[in-house]
Amino acid sequence: MPITYTIDPVRNRVTLLFTGTITDRELFEVFDRLYQDPAHRIGMDELSDLRAVHNVTVTSVGLQALADQTARNLDHARQSWRVAVVAPQDVVFGLARMYGLFREDSPELVRVFRDLASAEAWLDPA
Repeated sequence: MPITYTIDPVRNRVTLLFTGTITDRELFEVFDRLYQDPAHRIGMDELSDLRAVHNVTVTSVGLQALADQTARNLDHARQSWRVAVVAPQDVVFGLARMYGLFREDSPELVRVFRDLASAEAWLDPA
């Protein structure tokens, strides 16, 4: 499975680990599972770690569909949450920024970082 997640209820955070090749279908599947997971709560921050991604076949149409899926599943609660994406590769960084633009006027605040330390610092300010 190229995308896995863990839920930390104490930190109120979901951590997603992306590895290998990532496709539109895999994105939809992991977020479907996550949103149906009884341990997931609306408003949990997310840390998406894409440092181990080697190939991406995700499309802009797929990212828009994912943004729409997220809106349907979470936006109704009107509770904000932060998403820190770690994407050192240029293509992955650009795709993550595109997703952030699709979610610009939503309760989801997306920031994309090149390194894990910066992403964690944004999620856990001192």
